[in-house]
Amino acid sequence: MFGGVEYFFPKVKGLSMKVEYDPYDYFDFSAQNRSDAIYELRKKDSDINIGFSYPVREFLTIDASYIKGNTFNLSFHYRSNI
Repeated sequence: MFGGVEYFFPKVKGLSMKVEYDPYDYFDFSAQNRSDAIYELRKKDSDINIGFSYPVREFLTIDASYIKGNTFNLSFHYRSNI
């Protein structure tokens, strides 16, 4: 089973927290059959992932997450109406 929840903080406009349960070992899905796969880069220490998302401006969102129990991600998303 795979699933998650998202909570929006009422006192901080747009801020959300996401928590998900992810029991899959992605090394088993694809990387184990590749000779160039590095297990240390794909290992998983936890089935729980957590992340925060905050829209800074209308077209800019910052996301921070902690996944697999060993990896921190920081990303910026920019949208344009060109």
